[in-house]
Amino acid sequence: MDLVLKYTFLILMFLIFVVSLYRTKNIFSPSSFYCLFWFLITFVSLTIVPVELKISGVFYLLLNITSFSLSIFFFKFPRKTFNKRCLLDVYRLRHLSIISIILSFFITIWHFELQGVTISMFFEEYHKTVGLLLEKRYYDDVSKNFFTSFMYPIIYISVAISANYCAIANKKFINTTMLMAFLSPLLLVLLQSSKGALLLGFFIYLGSYVFSFNNRHLTFKNFLNLKNLIISFFLICTILISFYSRGLSNYSNDYVIWKLSSYLYSYSIAQVFAFSDWFSFYLGLDHSNNYKSLNSYFGTYTFVLFQNFINTGIVIPDELYTDYPTWGNFLKTNIFTMYRGLIIDFGLIGSLLFIFILGFIFNLSYFIFSKSSKSVVSFSILIFFYVFCYQSYIASPFNYLSIYAFFFFCLVYRSYTQYIKL
Repeated sequence: MDLVLKYTFLILMFLIFVVSLYRTKNIFSPSSFYCLFWFLITFVSLTIVPVELKISGVFYLLLNITSFSLSIFFFKFPRKTFNKRCLLDVYRLRHLSIISIILSFFITIWHFELQGVTISMFFEEYHKTVGLLLEKRYYDDVSKNFFTSFMYPIIYISVAISANYCAIANKKFINTTMLMAFLSPLLLVLLQSSKGALLLGFFIYLGSYVFSFNNRHLTFKNFLNLKNLIISFFLICTILISFYSRGLSNYSNDYVIWKLSSYLYSYSIAQVFAFSDWFSFYLGLDHSNNYKSLNSYFGTYTFVLFQNFINTGIVIPDELYTDYPTWGNFLKTNIFTMYRGLIIDFGLIGSLLFIFILGFIFNLSYFIFSKSSKSVVSFSILIFFYVFCYQSYIASPFNYLSIYAFFFFCLVYRSYTQYIKL
């Protein structure tokens, strides 16, 4: 019976996606993309991973995407997107792209040097050097200065600008620009096993490219070409190499394959299992791991960055970070998606209301942008949507200062490169 209900909920998730696609007429609109994103994650979790996914978690995800998508009925989206286009200064975009890429590269190198390592050390003692950086990262012993504190927002904005440029520039410049934009995130993955900048950069690139595609409607067929599939495959291989650098070179091939599979599943899909298991505990239902009961924190967990600024004195329990559910030795994580924090902060109904408000803001921005792509604010909010979409699978995006800095830089660069309005 549980299995029938799970797949019924999954079918309903797909139907909500279809309705969103019909209303917004664009698979990359916030409502359509968000529904598709969580439908695919739930589908993979139910069909591929040999671990039981609690039905309560699937039901919450259904309610979640429903709440996010409800506001699409408040707007009448135009059949022809970008009725009023804005022209972008290609030369300004090109110069900004080159400058931001060079700046992000040198700041990344500076970051490594502050940790006491140089590029030559990676060629001479790769595994030892990567292990040293991993240890510093996991023990929060990473050295910074004022300039390297801006490393991540500069990386993100260089990716966004480059995607904007690639969408409207001459084809012969696209491949080089795309590769250079991801140089710094690739270095962080290969040399520090830090995957967040690469994966978030990919979503930022997607969002900026989608809403800069010659100011036209970008279809899924346009995007799903051989080049983008090769890029996706290359990203997965890069991540596997970063997993392999975690001391697997001395083990047998069978163990390496098993461990790489474990890493890949744990980092890509375990969050859904962790959340659904915790949510079952929250509802008093059967669950696989042990958790401690927590009080409501009224936004502290979701907006911990602001809580630190105003110094409320509220201490977030360590369990929110140290809970580490496991399923055998294969699947384990300490990440529960952003929805665990939302429910702890605002309760079940409050979390759905929060998602509804966010959905309204993103769908309103898409409505404004689809009528006139000259809106700098709506463009920046739509790029932020793709950040939110990726972060919803991990933790609250409102807790990272680098994301706020990225949003501000996005407003500035879009205003600077948008010089003709029709």
